[in-house]
Amino acid sequence: MKRIIALLLICLLVCSGTTVFGNDNLNLSHDEEYMVNVILSNSNVEVFPTDSYSILDIAGNPTYICVEFNTPDDKQGFGIIDLCSYDVVMYTLASDIPFSSEDIIVYDGGLQFARINNDGSATVLNTGTIISADLLFDKNYIRSYVVSDDIKFERINQEIDLLNNNQVRSSEVLINGGSDTTLVYSAGNNSSPWTTDCGINAAAIFLRHMDNYFDNNYVPNTQNTENSLKIALAARAHSLLGHTTSLTMDEIASLANSYMDAYSGSGVSHVTNRTYSWLKYYLRIMNGLGMPCILCIEAGTTSYWSSAHAVVGVGYTSGATATSGYIIVNSGWISLGYVYIGTSIPSYIIY
Repeated sequence: MKRIIALLLICLLVCSGTTVFGNDNLNLSHDEEYMVNVILSNSNVEVFPTDSYSILDIAGNPTYICVEFNTPDDKQGFGIIDLCSYDVVMYTLASDIPFSSEDIIVYDGGLQFARINNDGSATVLNTGTIISADLLFDKNYIRSYVVSDDIKFERINQEIDLLNNNQVRSSEVLINGGSDTTLVYSAGNNSSPWTTDCGINAAAIFLRHMDNYFDNNYVPNTQNTENSLKIALAARAHSLLGHTTSLTMDEIASLANSYMDAYSGSGVSHVTNRTYSWLKYYLRIMNGLGMPCILCIEAGTTSYWSSAHAVVGVGYTSGATATSGYIIVNSGWISLGYVYIGTSIPSYIIY
């Protein structure tokens, strides 16, 4: 394992992107310039890169670039570029960046990150769980070659053309409560004596969001804090399903329905797990007049990353389509907050 870590360190030093000092957008690397233009095009926010560096996929290859930046209102954010497709796969405009260029980070493409430690262990950043670093990697996981500088330049020019042609997607479509930071819970255990993960967390966020902004019949006053609501959901999952971690989307839907039957009665509609499509999501958000939903983001293929991640959808960037733009989700990770991911990324949707 020490040899693997040493090789990864060498690879990261060779493959790291250009670091930009100062709060201006001069002398940016291709990756930083692309990130700036994508965010400006989609969110109408001009960000100012401060650092960029490689992170690893689950094969151990540096096929992602992380670009850190400041925003005009003095907040920090970052985005991830997939070097195989040269897409910005996610970005967040206001978060405490949970890692730095000094760390060896593994990203599974599903909003899950892990830091490799010097002792051969790894820390899963959204839960704080420490596992063997061997669980992060899959030697059979193969990705395409990274794109050339010519393709990067072409993609940058495409974004610039959008801006020059006044096709800026200059607003974001959010449902009521879609930017409420008090609804960003922590995906890890907050439900003693049970261990829980993102399934319980997503159900809790969804129910609390519905209660706060759409119908105060969803959550009783005795359970209106994160801790009390997640304890109640964990107890119900333990009784109903026999487990409180690695819930499937069908199980999350069943859990939410069981909770609503107990506390909301006939005043609310049951939710159903469905195969995701952009059209279903778009109609659920309904130009900002709709309601939240629970989304499943698939993970990688190793023994650890085989667990998918559940988030709560709250909006999208205006002008988004099935192949462009971003949906906006409550990440279920308190250090990420609200995150922008591609409109084609989710695999299932609960509403």
